[in-house]
Amino acid sequence: MELATDLRISEITAYDAQSGRMAVQFLLSPYGSDLGTAILHPDTGGIDMLSAARYQVGFSLEDGACLLAYDEEAAGYSATYGAGEDFRFAPSEVFRAANGDLYAPAGGQYLLNPMGESRLYVLGEEVAACSLAENGVSGAMYHACMLPEGLMLGAAFRDWAFHLYVLDPAQLAAEQTTAVEGAVSPVVVDKALAASYWTEVTPPAVADSLQEAHAQADALEEAYGVRILLSTQCREAAELCDLPMTLSDSLSKEEELARTVDTLSALRRVFALYPKGFLAQMRNEMGEGGICFLLVGGIETDYGAIGCTYERGDWQYIALDIRQIVDMDGLICHEVWHTTENEILSRDYTAFSPDEWAKLNPEGFAYSMDATQAADEQRLGWTMYGASPEKVYFVDTYAEVDEKEDRARIMEYFMTHEDEAKLLIQSPVIREKLRRMSAAIRQCFDTTGWDAVTRWERLF
Repeated sequence: MELATDLRISEITAYDAQSGRMAVQFLLSPYGSDLGTAILHPDTGGIDMLSAARYQVGFSLEDGACLLAYDEEAAGYSATYGAGEDFRFAPSEVFRAANGDLYAPAGGQYLLNPMGESRLYVLGEEVAACSLAENGVSGAMYHACMLPEGLMLGAAFRDWAFHLYVLDPAQLAAEQTTAVEGAVSPVVVDKALAASYWTEVTPPAVADSLQEAHAQADALEEAYGVRILLSTQCREAAELCDLPMTLSDSLSKEEELARTVDTLSALRRVFALYPKGFLAQMRNEMGEGGICFLLVGGIETDYGAIGCTYERGDWQYIALDIRQIVDMDGLICHEVWHTTENEILSRDYTAFSPDEWAKLNPEGFAYSMDATQAADEQRLGWTMYGASPEKVYFVDTYAEVDEKEDRARIMEYFMTHEDEAKLLIQSPVIREKLRRMSAAIRQCFDTTGWDAVTRWERLF
């Protein structure tokens, strides 16, 4: 059944068989992971609610609903509940004893706190809190639903087993009641959200001066399974980064075009270095997301960053300062490693043990964790710029910032710096670090169709 509004549904969160209603969370934008909430009828395609707010929805009898919204500041849920135009709002303070964990059993105006000593909240003109332990139910009530007779069927966990209970909520003794105020019904359709995700999937047009460059970017996207945004197309994605960025339209028209074309040429050269289909494997199982390159006019930091990588939703964004003229190829490989490591850790979080990695570093060494820190002679002496090849622990002092930059620097040099790589491979430590990185890639990626030896393995 086609929906009346075209949503990019992320998750089905609730379904009520009696009314045929379904609650779903949907992506608000293709660039991030923020979710809105919809209540719809899958049998007809009709939509009762379309909201940019993220709710946990519970359906009650007579077409009612309870919408739980998590309050980050209060570390707890508030509840808006009712039917038709008669809704009430209970702030998170009412449920403080729930320790931030609530859910709404289907079929009734109730909330359950499953943690520790379970507590049932009865929702009406006031909220009544009932301790299940004081009413004969011991254990954590993790699963419950309402029966047609108005009884509640639930399973409480204790002594490493689930125990079934049937309760009559009307007979429970309340330990506390709290008056709540009326509220405007949240069950409305925000038409501005209709198909908003899909309209943003296609980036806005670029300036006439960049049309040829845009065609080149499109060809690279098609060939390698990535996304490339130019100039003002980067605006929404750049705003998701913690680092402020300047778009490339701040440059003169001539410089923006020249630097954009140069960066696209670097991307073309670098993409060809990777095994077939490697970059496209960063996409999710639906073929969405993956690596998105932002060609920007500057990244604002106090340490002169010319590239950065950040994750939002199913996307891994790589921002490149197109003003960088020297070694753009190395910069791209450096940032692609960050996305590669993110992908590896999402599939196997044990792939790089910090303790095991630390054993490859000099005794007593600790990463600086500060990209602005000036290197001293000792730290320089552990790099290929201060030691003979066989005594090298790090590519350079930037690799001493943290273990992720250590690995990214190694991959950067073995991908794009032939002469330096021939020296680095003479270091037993660098060789072992690269071996572990290569093993993690082969363990977590599909290597079907790859050459027997990849670019980064060629000097083993």
